[in-house]
This record gives sequence, C-alpha cells and structure tokens, in this order.
Amino acid sequence: MLRTFLTVGLMICCLFIKAQQASKKETGARGLQSTFAAPVLAAYQENAKGKVEDLYQYFQLLSDTAASVDLKKEVEKNIYLLFKGKDILLPDFLNNAKNEIKLSSFIEQLKKRHLKFKLLRFEDGPILFDSWQTAYEVQILDNKVARSLSLTQTVYLSSEVKTFGDTTKNVWELYLGRIQ
Repeated sequence: MLRTFLTVGLMICCLFIKAQQASKKETGARGLQSTFAAPVLAAYQENAKGKVEDLYQYFQLLSDTAASVDLKKEVEKNIYLLFKGKDILLPDFLNNAKNEIKLSSFIEQLKKRHLKFKLLRFEDGPILFDSWQTAYEVQILDNKVARSLSLTQTVYLSSEVKTFGDTTKNVWELYLGRIQ
C-alpha cells in the first residue's frame, strides 16, 4: 500500500514538472511579446519606421549627382549598418523588373541614376518571435515620371551583448531585413 502511494505520488510530481516546463516553452515561444509590454513594442515599431525613412533618404543621397564620392562611401556604410546582413534581397524596382537583386547590386545601380524617394504610408503587421513586417508605399520620381510601389519590409529586434568600458550590457537593436 505504501509502495503504491509513493509510486502515485512520484508520478504526480513528474506531471507537475512537465507541466511547468511546457508552460516555460510556451512563454519563450512568444518572443518579443513576452519580453516587452505593448507600449514598448509600439515605440520600437515607431523607431523602425524612422530607420526605413533613413534608408530611403540614404538611397536618394546615393543617387544625387552633386554628392561627393567620400559622402557616398559613408552613406553606403550607413546603409549596410541598417541591415542585419549584407546579402539582403530586394525587388529590382529601378528597372521595373519583378526579380530580386542583392542590396550591393542595387546600390551600384542607384549610384548611376538620379532618383527621388517619398514614403507615403506605413502599416505594421503582427509581431512574430523576433520580427515584424512593415508595409509601406514608396513613390519614386525618375526624370519627372513618378511611380508608386507597395512594399513590405521585415524588421528585426534582437538582443546583443555590448561592452562599454568594463561594463557588459544586453542591448536591443533594430535591424532592417528583406524588402518584398
């Protein structure tokens, strides 16, 4: 009898432990939403819109024929710093093609053109584990011919360990991702 009681008690304890582990996994799977409150995520999304606006201002500077070579080199470095990686794909909207090209190829093409960019609207999608999608419309002015494109950009919010002197801190960084 005592043996049965101990066996049943041990089984119940095991079930409680498994239930707690499952609960922790579900919480971890929520990612950003479990880490930040809604107003904080909204602030990060607003900051991400600023990064997208910066990107298109940089694109416009690269296509400015009056900009110096040194300025263009600095702008190109800043563009790469906005992204999570250098091999980002984006639509080849300079050539009205539906295929995608690498960011580096796009930048080289952009340097040979004189374009103006204007962002018209933004709409944030649902927050995923470590990212969300921001939809926007960009108007491109090329030789006084304007065309509008509806694009979607992935935005990543990731934690990085940074060192400030002797202090090490966990810092959250925004990065732009693929444009579709």
